[in-house]
Amino acid sequence: VSGGCGRSPAAPWADGGSGFGPAPRVQCTDAGNGRGLRKRMLGQAVELRASSDGGLVGDARIKTHLLLPWVADLVSMPSLLDPLVELLGKDILIWSSGWAIKPPASTGFYSWHQDSTYAGVEPSDDVVVAWIALSPARHESGGIRYIPGSHKQQLPHIDRFQEDNFLSRGQEVQSGCFDEQSAVDATLEPGEFALHHFRCVHGSGPNTTGAARVGLQVLYMAAHCRKARGCAREGAFLVHGEDRYGHWELEPQPKADLGPEEVAATQASAGLRRQTTSPALEVGKDTTGNSWRHMASR
Repeated sequence: VSGGCGRSPAAPWADGGSGFGPAPRVQCTDAGNGRGLRKRMLGQAVELRASSDGGLVGDARIKTHLLLPWVADLVSMPSLLDPLVELLGKDILIWSSGWAIKPPASTGFYSWHQDSTYAGVEPSDDVVVAWIALSPARHESGGIRYIPGSHKQQLPHIDRFQEDNFLSRGQEVQSGCFDEQSAVDATLEPGEFALHHFRCVHGSGPNTTGAARVGLQVLYMAAHCRKARGCAREGAFLVHGEDRYGHWELEPQPKADLGPEEVAATQASAGLRRQTTSPALEVGKDTTGNSWRHMASR
């Protein structure tokens, strides 16, 4: 991936190419080349996901970088940010960090969709999504799949509200808009990540393995991005450079796991998010039966 010159840094993705990037490795500083750290990350993510009282449900599902310092550190690692600087420029914000966890032998899936459809963030050419694997993400475990070249335009979606669809509206790109046979699997090992354009069509199938598939999807945007007209001002996390535009309420760096200040910051950011008139937030259910609100394009 490479940046532009004299234009929006992410513009080359809009002009051509696949719309998604390779799978570099996040460099974790820990004994065993990061294996110990990733094991602890995975354990806590799965434990919190399974919890029905203060786990990865509700507001925590899409703002975990405000609740857990290790998530904030993970999404800020240089090995992850370096290619993003090439694409978006040196001033970068995070709008959301959402968990995509499929239990073992799960029938759940993500239908073909574009993250840009309901988010209300523009310009969409200056938004890049990172999918970070904390467990093996392969075809049989329901790993993410991309449609090459599908990022060149916004495609029409329909809402199906299917029971096993992890997307709250069951939204998917209308039939006939792309060739599903062209889909490419992003096979990721723990600690690897893939990048995709905000409009790149992607989805994933069920997890047929005996282990959970755990991934963190992070929405990065150039600092000049803003909410679409008619949408309320929201919170964002400055991860690189500086914010010279003031389109967002900047969110604080977490200092303690699930501390009172961290919970308050997450609730404040969620309160701003609920004021928006964009359909980006929808009410859904997680697999534990708890009500939660999350970004419709996951």
